[in-house]
Amino acid sequence: MSIERTIQKAKIRETGKVIKDLNKYFNNRKNSFTIRQEHNRDNISFQCLSCEQPLVIAQSKKNNIYLKHLPKSNYCELKDENLSNKELDIFNNILASKESKRHIYLKNRVGELLKKENNISDVRIDDHFIFNNSGKKRRPDIYFKYFEKEIVFEIQLSQLSQKYILGRYDFYKEKGIYLVWILDTIDISVNNSAMGLDIKYLSNHQNYFKFEDKTDRFKLRCDYKYSFLFGWNNELRCAWNTVSINIEKLKFDSTNIEVYFHHFQNDKEQKERNQIRIQKELSEKEKEEEEEELANEIQDFLDKIGYEKSKKYKSDFSRLKFDLNSFSKEKLDLLNSRLNLEKNQKIFYWIKKGVNADYNFIEFIINNNCISLDLNQVDNLGYNLFYYLYNNKSIYQKEKFLILFFKRDYKFVEVDIKTLKNHSIDSYSESEMLFKKANTTPNWLIDSLFEYRNRRVICIIESFLWHNLIGYYYKENKWLNLAQNAIQNYPEYWEYIERAIKASGLFEDILQSDKSSKFYKKLEKINIKEFETDFNFNQLFMHHYPELLAI
Repeated sequence: MSIERTIQKAKIRETGKVIKDLNKYFNNRKNSFTIRQEHNRDNISFQCLSCEQPLVIAQSKKNNIYLKHLPKSNYCELKDENLSNKELDIFNNILASKESKRHIYLKNRVGELLKKENNISDVRIDDHFIFNNSGKKRRPDIYFKYFEKEIVFEIQLSQLSQKYILGRYDFYKEKGIYLVWILDTIDISVNNSAMGLDIKYLSNHQNYFKFEDKTDRFKLRCDYKYSFLFGWNNELRCAWNTVSINIEKLKFDSTNIEVYFHHFQNDKEQKERNQIRIQKELSEKEKEEEEEELANEIQDFLDKIGYEKSKKYKSDFSRLKFDLNSFSKEKLDLLNSRLNLEKNQKIFYWIKKGVNADYNFIEFIINNNCISLDLNQVDNLGYNLFYYLYNNKSIYQKEKFLILFFKRDYKFVEVDIKTLKNHSIDSYSESEMLFKKANTTPNWLIDSLFEYRNRRVICIIESFLWHNLIGYYYKENKWLNLAQNAIQNYPEYWEYIERAIKASGLFEDILQSDKSSKFYKKLEKINIKEFETDFNFNQLFMHHYPELLAI
């Protein structure tokens, strides 16, 4: 196509014949000049298919014949829209299709049936120009009013460019007129061409209309996209459906000036909300079922604790300890919520009313760090666990229970000293000293602190360091007797005891008071390498007496 021939199709005014290809019409130069002569004699004239204004024959510098609008003609898309060559081809094809038998039949048939419908007025068939404020104009295939709304139908039988589509969409929207594309031979639901996608994504409703010309009433076939939830997981899917509708079924979007039957975007958003709601309900139901199952498991676990507790001395909590260590955080939280030991003060009741045979149960409760418990709290009467332990005559192995307390960070406090004095006469000073030591002893060394030989050696060391017998009773030569007792009965601890004696400043006094040299002879013979000191005591000594390590 030459650049001059912007207008590729035209109508002969005298006959109404449409020239579908002006390139061929003016291809023969001799014939072209003959046509020009007839035109200048006013025997033949031409009309623009787009604007219906007269066209005149012009001659290019290369003597090519072409049609053009008159210099002062009104607006026409062909001459005023700066269309590209490709867009010109498409636009001219559209103009040609509008003169086809099918197109003429459809617009007349649609117009005839619309006139028979209720609430429809002012039906115009291809003879009504609409102007905007800038002087542009459009001539829709069909214009009519439905109640107070203005509607235009554009019947399309050929491919459309995006510029053509947008030009009409924006033009009619600016005028507040509802545009409906009647796509006679185009299936948008399966059309992935540029035109198909341009129309598909022009609006959010994604409805496409075809005229049903085999009925006696006005009806449209609407292809619309819809969404639905599918399967057990409520997957959101989309599909196409087709319905036959009359004019009453159309809905109007006054914000975007669009016509639709089913609004895809609104429906999809509603389905998404339903999807979220259903998923939430399913999640809540699943959570409830999990919580119920978890609650049953916890109740079963508590029942097993109660059963083992009832067996007293024969109780065995080893399996329950193993199970407890495998509990998830959620399961532990629920267990502690059910036990509620930090608030319901059951631990006070168990110690106050317990018996010696409850040791395994108390050990299970206290020694499991998974169980939330604060042993340093007091009850509503202001008494602590130490008070109830020492006032419970049914628990006679009090220190055995107390060791459990210390392993769970119980702190021996001033008020406990008074309780201890009232219940421990002979070993009061030794117990007080050990309990105070337990306050600062790492949990893993508590058992070593209370081991009999270790605690007796601690008493010896403390006695020398404080110049006050603790746990031992001598009337005369108490330091010599204590030293002889230590070297005789605890030779494997002597290196620690000797450091304490030297640090106390009593070493020379002991040697001077040793008139029979009995202690001195043992001192000369002792070889600490012959004895293997307990590792844990070594750790105890380093923890409590670091200052003696340098002696």
